[in-house]
Amino acid sequence: MGQSLRSSSQFLNPKTGITGPCVLGTGLLLNFLSKEIYVITPETISAISTIRLIVYVVKKIYGACIGEFDDKLNEQKITQLEEVKQASFKYVQSATDLEKSQQALVQKCHYIFDVQRNDIATALAVTSRIYCYVFFKR
Repeated sequence: MGQSLRSSSQFLNPKTGITGPCVLGTGLLLNFLSKEIYVITPETISAISTIRLIVYVVKKIYGACIGEFDDKLNEQKITQLEEVKQASFKYVQSATDLEKSQQALVQKCHYIFDVQRNDIATALAVTSRIYCYVFFKR
């Protein structure tokens, strides 16, 4: 009942919340009673009392069973959500580790390019010294 009131209250006016439908229902009931659209008779009072008694008995007899069943369902949902959460944490951790390894590979590629550049610079220096040696030897 509460869920239907919440959903209908959003339909009526999002700012009124749960009080909007309650005030609307009270207003409609008072309007029906004042215009004598609906007349309260002893049968109406006995029907309301009987319904309240049935609800009370059902809550007393089956309330604990329903509560245990609801707790069991909630516990199952919580365990499923916990499993999903742990799986997502593992996925994020593996993605982070993969990213770190990729960054390490990129850093190693920079080192390789630096070594190649230094090798080329060394080769050019050696070649220029050889040319200088040959030039000054003549």
